[in-house]
Amino acid sequence: MTDPQCYPESLKSKNKQLLLAEQNRVAAELVAKRDVSPLAYNPHAKQLTVPKAGSSPTFVIRLRASDCHNKRLIFGALNAAWYRYFMTEDFTDNRKQKFVFANFLWEFLKEHTITKANRDNILKDFEAWRVKDCNVKTQSTGLKWLNLCIQSALGLDAFASTLSQSDIDYLQRLSETSSAPPDDVDAVNLNHWFSQHTWLRRDDVGIGHELYTRLSSPKMLMDSFRVTVENILLHIQNCKDTLLDLFQCSQLSPCVFPDLRALDNANETKNESKVRVLKAKELTFSILCDAITKLDVRPEKLNSALELAVFSNCPAQFRADTLDRLNSSKPLSYAVKKQGKSIFRYSSSLNSGLFDCDFLSDLAAAAMAPQGEIKRMPVCKAEQLLFSWLMAYQTVQKSDIPKLTLSDFKFLRRVNGQITHIECEYFKSRSNSIHQVRTLPTKDPMGRAILRYLTDVTALNERHIPLTVPYRPQSLGAGTLVGRLMLLCDETSISNELMTRFQEQRVTPVFMNAMLALIRNGVHPRNRRSKQKVYETVTVDAFFGCSQVKTSAVYAKAVAFDPTTLLNPRSHTDNTERANYLCKNNEDWQNRCGRITRAVMSDIATNVFRSSNADKASFESEFSNAIEAIKQRSEETLLRMKLVTEKASGRVDELGVNRSSQPVEGILPDALYLEDSPETVLKLTHYLTELERKHKALLKVAPEFLFATALPTAEWIECLFDNKRFSKESLEKGLVLYNNYANILPPQFTAQIT
Repeated sequence: MTDPQCYPESLKSKNKQLLLAEQNRVAAELVAKRDVSPLAYNPHAKQLTVPKAGSSPTFVIRLRASDCHNKRLIFGALNAAWYRYFMTEDFTDNRKQKFVFANFLWEFLKEHTITKANRDNILKDFEAWRVKDCNVKTQSTGLKWLNLCIQSALGLDAFASTLSQSDIDYLQRLSETSSAPPDDVDAVNLNHWFSQHTWLRRDDVGIGHELYTRLSSPKMLMDSFRVTVENILLHIQNCKDTLLDLFQCSQLSPCVFPDLRALDNANETKNESKVRVLKAKELTFSILCDAITKLDVRPEKLNSALELAVFSNCPAQFRADTLDRLNSSKPLSYAVKKQGKSIFRYSSSLNSGLFDCDFLSDLAAAAMAPQGEIKRMPVCKAEQLLFSWLMAYQTVQKSDIPKLTLSDFKFLRRVNGQITHIECEYFKSRSNSIHQVRTLPTKDPMGRAILRYLTDVTALNERHIPLTVPYRPQSLGAGTLVGRLMLLCDETSISNELMTRFQEQRVTPVFMNAMLALIRNGVHPRNRRSKQKVYETVTVDAFFGCSQVKTSAVYAKAVAFDPTTLLNPRSHTDNTERANYLCKNNEDWQNRCGRITRAVMSDIATNVFRSSNADKASFESEFSNAIEAIKQRSEETLLRMKLVTEKASGRVDELGVNRSSQPVEGILPDALYLEDSPETVLKLTHYLTELERKHKALLKVAPEFLFATALPTAEWIECLFDNKRFSKESLEKGLVLYNNYANILPPQFTAQIT
């Protein structure tokens, strides 16, 4: 073995100096190679120009000559923090985005005077101003981030060295300002998002009172949402298949399509870029027209697929003409002469999110791939959005939807390999646990749409690629992807298909109609020309997000909540369901179950135990609430009830209600039809008599049935009689029939009592 070498101290010091010199040289070389060199810190700056960072806009903070010493200190701290956040790499980009709170602070300071009395509490005054005047919650005031800004500023030696010890102590005290306790966060669901627009109740610009009442029920709204979304996705997928068949039959090469992505428009003017895009779309539609002429047999849904391509690339005034020219092989020039002016047939936007030029080129490339085995297919942005919505409907957490991969899904197959059910079991990052959502049968539209989407994205083979991209709420308007999807439901042939599905599943189009009313008749806050003028149809800034969809989906299933089941498909625990979802925000749950349960418990407490006057008053209050809940359920039924006098065919239940699946013009799909006949009067009278005779027995053995079913039914029956909804002839003959056959009529509620 050799002895370890010992170096003299002078040699160690020399090596250290050489190492530091080399580090300085490398750092200087790195700075020199940067496109933009960082500016030196300027402690005498009078203005801060803050660039755009993420979603935070650009803004300017100016120091006025009249500002006091305390404001100059705060400005100096903001200047130092700005330098560290934007000119150094000491912090993450998140600090750049949060620096927007400095602008709010300076707006506050420009209108407020700092005195000896309030100088130490100026940030608390700012917090109160944000809550009262800006209507934000305490956790959104930005006080916490301003404290960090001041601490970051004091960490800059070049700034701290310019301050006296008293100034440093003052800024240190400001940075230790305590924040107010956070406010309760209300879960905003889809029902609340729509109900912000009270003008939707109007018949002229909204959806009318009858449809508007459906918005109060999470179940009715989410059923409408599901039917709309799943059928739009299926329609897009079917149109995609039709275009694939078209490209395969015509042997269309993807090379003939213009590749807009490969062109660099950095040196183009705005008009040159617009003309280039218009010419590319003209070429694309000419290629489609040539491909159609080569067909011997037209595919069944070719017209729907062409209609979707035209909808994606043409303004409304030229869609019918463009579709006709495609089918009749007429010229499709991008400029159309109209009244001596040239009007463009195509839109100049590059990416509509649907069947734009680049997506059609990708479809042509997929059509040329070898046939036989399952292969990946291109998906448009609209498909990604619709899939995200369906996953939110399945109660997958918003932040976890972009993280979903094929490995999170399992498939149940028959012996022949056919997939019959889809299961999703994903890792929920917020709770650090695995959750399973509701199993989907592939015979249902939603199961078919999701299976097809998974097949297109992964070919059921790529297990670890993301299935979709993060969804950010879009500005409310017709030009965004969400707006175009809703207009697609009304301006193309899918509208007839959707109405058929609504009728089949007895669901109202409340979601689709409300969205169309908001898009067409709503006034966006940014589009208000005069702040003094009162606009009656003002909307919110942006469309709803996946979190609102998920919350409403949970609310819609809250009535069926049962903690005794083995599986919980709601992406959270039973305790979370009780604490956060079975609450005051869930009106459906509160009205149907909460008040009734409290009324029953108060009834037991009042009748079993000796109660005080206060307890009796409480019971009377809860009893009134129970009556209101029963009345509400009754009104929901009456709202859907339609009396019919003549009907040649159909089947009725034990109360004479005919749940017909045949559409009736002018009547909503979820309507209930009650026959106006003596037999119906007989049945309803017998029901009321039996309930009056057996209600005490039902209270003992089946109180839930009594309060949730029997009493609301009796309520709407009584309303029908009181409001004289039946004809005089039916009423008189029905009472005579009941008096004659009352002794031999079958008993009611036997199944509940025995």
